[in-house]
Amino acid sequence: MTSKTFTLCSFILLLLASSCTDFLEDQVRFVSPHPVINEIMMNPRGDNLPAREWLELYNPSDVAILLQNYTISYNNRNFQFPEMYLPAKQYLIVTASQNEQAFLRYGNVCGIEGWPTMSNAGATITLNHQELGTVDQVSYAANWYASTAKRQGGWSLERVNPEFGCNPVQAWQESEAREGGTPGAQNSVYRADAIPDVQIRQTIVQDQDLSFVLNMDIGNSLTIQQVQMPIGLPPISSWRTSRDTIHISFGQQLPEGFPYEVTIAGQYCGRNLTLSQTVFTETNLSYNDVVINEVLFNPNTGSPTFVEIYNRSSKIVNLQNWFLGNRLISNRQLLFPPNTYRVITTNPNLLQRDYPSAILRDVIVLPSLPAYANLQGIVTLFSPTALMDSLRYTAAMHQPFIRNARGVSLERISPDVPTNVGGNFISASTYSEGATPGYENSRFRAGTITKNKVFLAARSMFPNSTSEDRLLSIYYEFMQENTMVNLTIYDDKGRSINRLIRNQGVGYTGRFTWDGKKENAEQAPSGVYLMWMDTYQDNGQRQTFKESFLLRN
Repeated sequence: MTSKTFTLCSFILLLLASSCTDFLEDQVRFVSPHPVINEIMMNPRGDNLPAREWLELYNPSDVAILLQNYTISYNNRNFQFPEMYLPAKQYLIVTASQNEQAFLRYGNVCGIEGWPTMSNAGATITLNHQELGTVDQVSYAANWYASTAKRQGGWSLERVNPEFGCNPVQAWQESEAREGGTPGAQNSVYRADAIPDVQIRQTIVQDQDLSFVLNMDIGNSLTIQQVQMPIGLPPISSWRTSRDTIHISFGQQLPEGFPYEVTIAGQYCGRNLTLSQTVFTETNLSYNDVVINEVLFNPNTGSPTFVEIYNRSSKIVNLQNWFLGNRLISNRQLLFPPNTYRVITTNPNLLQRDYPSAILRDVIVLPSLPAYANLQGIVTLFSPTALMDSLRYTAAMHQPFIRNARGVSLERISPDVPTNVGGNFISASTYSEGATPGYENSRFRAGTITKNKVFLAARSMFPNSTSEDRLLSIYYEFMQENTMVNLTIYDDKGRSINRLIRNQGVGYTGRFTWDGKKENAEQAPSGVYLMWMDTYQDNGQRQTFKESFLLRN
């Protein structure tokens, strides 16, 4: 066994700086050419193949291999091969000596004196070279059979790709051959491109230790050559692998509250392997750090319901193992940055169709949402440890001006006001398509408005321009949320040329625009025009705003 120095580096891609620690590790040697264990029949039935136990070796190389240099062991009982060659790309059936005649018609056979009875439950078979040590090993088990029927007997376990040098459970499959096995021939499940996909399944952070749980047992087949992490994190003191886990130890406590990328580079069974994972340890959360921000419980026919949540805290939140009612939001790490929105729905395509302005880049798609009744109900949001928010809604929370609330969401006015305080949820502005999934609510109020105001961004517009002044921008600020708007453009003779807005409900603040066209889509001629806005509230209060402006073509 030789030695090799591997380097574990801490680095950040944006900086030309790194901190490195050297480790001296035994080098894993992958020997080629050598035979491999290719098929196992531990529970024969005798229906189509001999009712005898056997296993099969395969030579994947381009040269003949002298087997006299090898021993094979079954649960630590060692057996020497006789002086014989296994030709290139050929198979060898290994069985007890008394069974040799039964397999001669299938090809090359080696009968071994004293070969033990093979366990149906599982065992370890090892192929050793007299100088190079272990060149192949498989520890099979009964649960490697996906089919309960085949597990009862008469079907072999076949290696999917004998050119791949390792033996995790993913590399084996029950035979698909009609006879129940393929002694002396290519396996029925053979796929040349089948290479087990090693992935990180779970990340565990404990004080100064970081563990990555993999999706398979890698045994001693993984050689880590480099670990890359952002600079500024604690230095790595050691690492090791054990079965399905990579363990990395640090000299100090690992940080909380921000994500960082860890990349592990090495070799798995002689092939380059790179594993990357975002590591994040959450800080303690408080009630209402994440709030329910918008709910569509009475959608249009054919449109999905949705719930929007908002991270009002300054913390990054991991939504893994959170629940919307009794629906799991995510079983994997799902980071939710501060001051951002997440829409939870079942069909984002239909939602985008019905609400074209929706921002669904980070939408969370679930198979189903809790049932939300049209008249009244409750929406609950749970972190892994506690209730995070709860909204009790009724249809009466909609604006009284809205005769049919189908397709109109309830929006939260302020994330800083308790959820169920009266008036904190109200109908979305119909001018904003009736819902605002994925972006700031049309009813959102950031501060206190002390006076109703309507004003123009500029008192002249140039429709043929390519800049912002091609549009007339009309801004508004209202003290009450239930403001209904009628907006008309008049020419200098007092004639209505475009009834731009009709009985539209709006939020506290916003903007209307006019492109300079009449209602019949003709371009209005140059001249002086009047913007006239009538507003009214559900309490009967009315107010009028008017501003003149110049249009130049």
